Amino acid sequence: LGALIMNAPTWFATVSLALIMVYCQVALDLANAVISAFSINATSDFSFHLLNAFLDSLKEKNGREAMSETLYHHSRTIVEDAFLNNRVFLPLYFFSSFIPIQRIGIMMLLMLSLCLIGILILVPPLLVLAVKERRIKEISLEAEACPVWRRARLSQ
Repeated sequence: LGALIMNAPTWFATVSLALIMVYCQVALDLANAVISAFSINATSDFSFHLLNAFLDSLKEKNGREAMSETLYHHSRTIVEDAFLNNRVFLPLYFFSSFIPIQRIGIMMLLMLSLCLIGILILVPPLLVLAVKERRIKEISLEAEACPVWRRARLSQ
């Protein structure tokens, strides 16, 4: 379930950008097909930062409080990361005279912005629902549910 939730921003951004491309009658070509690889990388970066901070907060708080604290302390970092990534691609749109490169510039700006919206709006409530107000427990290889460790302890 967690993997599906963390991929929600990528799917949201990809589908949204595809709909924008259809609406604006932009043909899918080699230049703009590369954008999906860039977006997966950027969304993974945003997602890992949010998830790591959320899991750290979840050790001490319930799901809603942990997400609130995570967004309060870490959303600025995610927004700054998106802004800095957008600054890299924006000159491609403004300063290139080659149309496919201009498309990459504007489409990356859109894709990164859509990924940011997805990670800050879609993921937090889904993560809170996924943890169902439980606390994270330390995972141990010696857990009672692990039959290999149980047999090893019984044989000693």
